[in-house]
Amino acid sequence: MKGDEYNMLKHLKNHCCIYYINFYNHIRITNN
Repeated sequence: MKGDEYNMLKHLKNHCCIYYINFYNHIRITNN
């Protein structure tokens, strides 16, 4: 197991989570 691949995957997952939260907040704001 390579540490670099694991770190990349972890970083990508965190980025996706942040993107999803921002997207969710945007929808919530536009619906109000």
